[in-house]
Amino acid sequence: MSTSKPKLAQRTSSRRTGVLDDASLESLMFRLKEMEQRSRQLTVVNAIAQVVARSPEISDILEQSLNRLLDVMDLEGGAIFLLDESKEELVQVASVGFSEQYNRGLHRIKVGDQLTGRVARYGQPIFVEDISKDRRITSMVKKSEDIQSFAGIPLHSKDRLLGVMNVISKEFRRFDPSEVSLLSAVGDQLAVAIDNAHLFEQNAQLALVEERNWLAREIHDTLAQGLVALVLQLELAITMLTDAGDIEKVKTSLRKALELARENLEEARRSVLSLRGDRMTRLGLAKAVRELLGKFSQDTGIIVSTSISRRLGSLPINVEEGLYRIAQEALANVRKHSEAKKVRVSLQRRNGEVHLMIRDDGVGFNPTIGPSPEHFGIRGMGERASLLRGRLDIQSRPGHGSLVRAVVPVEGLEDGGGPISRVQPHSL
Repeated sequence: MSTSKPKLAQRTSSRRTGVLDDASLESLMFRLKEMEQRSRQLTVVNAIAQVVARSPEISDILEQSLNRLLDVMDLEGGAIFLLDESKEELVQVASVGFSEQYNRGLHRIKVGDQLTGRVARYGQPIFVEDISKDRRITSMVKKSEDIQSFAGIPLHSKDRLLGVMNVISKEFRRFDPSEVSLLSAVGDQLAVAIDNAHLFEQNAQLALVEERNWLAREIHDTLAQGLVALVLQLELAITMLTDAGDIEKVKTSLRKALELARENLEEARRSVLSLRGDRMTRLGLAKAVRELLGKFSQDTGIIVSTSISRRLGSLPINVEEGLYRIAQEALANVRKHSEAKKVRVSLQRRNGEVHLMIRDDGVGFNPTIGPSPEHFGIRGMGERASLLRGRLDIQSRPGHGSLVRAVVPVEGLEDGGGPISRVQPHSL
């Protein structure tokens, strides 16, 4: 009995003075670390969602997604394999961090062979902490790549196996439950992206919109909801802390985590809005573009002037969706790169075509230089125009702003008429 009273008095004293004891402080710091780890994981899921939303090019999606995943998990390498048409072999379509010898030697893997093939055969993930003791992988991989740990994730979409994603560590690694959850979430996203790419190849535009709506709902129900919960937890933690000693440092760290979580929540909302395909059905192209421009001007302070024809009339849903995405990407480039003060947007219909023009007075760039990471969106806009049998022209030069012009035919699309797209860079 003599030992219990001092402890009780100590706890009571701590509450009165607002000073946390070592155990409470350690518990709070552990909780903070756990929350920040969760926030980083949600960040990579959201970043991959944005890559999926912007690009119809599956090779770009897979490679960029792998890079982001490896970075957040601090892993050295990864690869993605897709089933070929015979469904008997896996073909490597993306690889990061492996040698050329590895990529040549394991470009194709039979279903059932090695660890990757076994993931495909049984449709279940495989995790190996010490690969040197596993007989299911070749000695070439063990020696040439110095691999110590392995994780293989099946890529499923609508109960169909599409392929396998694997990641490796050159140090012994036991994948904890949160990492397993992250790998599974990324695998699910990439499976949807692969399905979307197949839809692009088949030119099934309406089906693609349905897939994007499904993906938007999934992100809202998982990523956005998770971030809301994270924000609420961090807000609660801050209110429980008082001003004293080291607690101030804990509060500063918690506030930083809270700020990061709020930023991710806003990005999640933008991703959902970007992915949803029902805006065209609900608003139509003209109203949707006006809504987009209003939000753009409000967020950036850039002055926007518009000229939208009243003669647009009824357009095919895929034309409206494609032109809206081109306008969205062009404005995103203005926001990120142009340093513009004014933007003019024109949307007109004449001679059986719809003309979309976005001009800014920013710093400009040289469009004749080959694609770079910051010009990834330009290629995506060109591909969207191509799917509509239209064309995209880019005119810019340093110091003289930029002009993006998309022209899409709206007559004779059913019989395959209209010009094939070419992205045509020009200098003003």
